[in-house]
Amino acid sequence: MSGAAIGPQARHARSPSAAAGEGRLVWVDVTKALAIVLVVQYHVANHATAVVAGLSGWAWDLWIGLADLLIPVRMPAFFLVSGLLAANALERRWRDVLRPRYAAILWPFLIWSVALTVLIAARGADDPWEAILGRLPNILQGGDGYWYLSTLVLFFTVCRLGRRAYGWLLLGAFLVWFFASLVPAVLPESFPPALASNIYRWASFGIWFAIGAFGRAVVLRLGARPWWDLLPPAVIGFGLCVWLTDRLRETQYSGLPMSKPLSVTGVVLLVGVSVMLARWPAAARLGVYLAARTLPIYVVHAVLVYGIRYVTYELGWLVQLTEPPADLVVLLAVPLVVAGMVLVSTQLADRVAGTRFAWLFTAPGRRRRRDPASAPAG
Repeated sequence: MSGAAIGPQARHARSPSAAAGEGRLVWVDVTKALAIVLVVQYHVANHATAVVAGLSGWAWDLWIGLADLLIPVRMPAFFLVSGLLAANALERRWRDVLRPRYAAILWPFLIWSVALTVLIAARGADDPWEAILGRLPNILQGGDGYWYLSTLVLFFTVCRLGRRAYGWLLLGAFLVWFFASLVPAVLPESFPPALASNIYRWASFGIWFAIGAFGRAVVLRLGARPWWDLLPPAVIGFGLCVWLTDRLRETQYSGLPMSKPLSVTGVVLLVGVSVMLARWPAAARLGVYLAARTLPIYVVHAVLVYGIRYVTYELGWLVQLTEPPADLVVLLAVPLVVAGMVLVSTQLADRVAGTRFAWLFTAPGRRRRRDPASAPAG
């Protein structure tokens, strides 16, 4: 296979999903926006017990269940779109990709990782400085809170170097993905925990970035199909996988890797939903707006989550909910908190763009004019 025939040469077909005059597909932006919102929802749901005392009831079960159910879907979809958007850059000269694919990602990764490390390590520590210094090396191992950014750089580099033999790279990524569950058993117990976690993530998500980067034409053809061709089989397939996973949980076959079919059907389902939403102008505009600000949303919401957690849990200001309105409050509170964190993140990014605080999200140095808060999360 020739590297010149890889996905970056695919052309966008004109359709209602294509942004007029921009030569881009809105459904890709919508998928990216949905993925980052689902990441925020996951973190809000999983840290809620440190904010609200005695969470229980059907509304809480709904949100935490949704967060857990979509574990095999969120990040695979994110990396698929990231690879899709990075495909053209694979053929560019190194000097042309140093800023957009390295500096623009690693700069916010480093400064926000340090900020988050201080916030996490200092809470409840007898010696905050010792705790902070103990966690800082995690950043050099790929990070913990913002591991997606460092992983994005790693995947781009591997695909850039291996683009001439992309068929072998895809095969290797597939094998590593299929046997990713063996990673914890292979690594010695003395292995640094942060690095071990990231090796597992690299094994689990590399295939999705590679598919987006090298299978761009195939992915675009999938997204070019009408949503009614995508959604019904995806809903049925994902639903069957969820049902089968639940049935196998209490049997001798509970060890079967059901996360694989859940990921495949779940990503197709998310693409189908995105294609459908991209036909609705209001949803399309919102998707394009959020997709251009995935990096600010990603880094800021984590600080907000741990900041709120510090105030409520560490300082003992837990929120108390009582029946009967508790379920209704929880049902409405989770999406409102998610929306609030997304709003704060995007507004902060928009407000600091072009000011002396632009360094919070943008690497210093010369740069071309672009959307102020756009992030190369692809």
